[in-house]
Amino acid sequence: MTDSDYLVAFEVFDGDLETVAAERAVFRKRKDGWIARGRSTEHQVMPLTGPGWQGIKSTVSCGISTQQGTHAGAGECLWAVLSNGRRSVVVDTQGIVGIDDHSLRSIKSLRFSPRGR
Repeated sequence: MTDSDYLVAFEVFDGDLETVAAERAVFRKRKDGWIARGRSTEHQVMPLTGPGWQGIKSTVSCGISTQQGTHAGAGECLWAVLSNGRRSVVVDTQGIVGIDDHSLRSIKSLRFSPRGR
């Protein structure tokens, strides 16, 4: 992680999955389902579920910044939005680390407090 500021970022927003995914993340809903926007192309979106929430996720092409500068298409970033219907969490990684099974397991372990329902 020498060139990364963070492994996984979690941001909490008021709102349902569809609203937050479209306004705060890389997702767009079409008639035939969700897509995710990467740097130069669209990517497949997969459902994601956990205890008391539903969500979506996608691994998209993204740029990364290192000590050698910015590399526009050099990385893959994981994006996800998890929601209990009233609050949502936007999750993203930076393109260097954080798209492995261990990171996904951490993301899926997220719990919404009863007050947030």
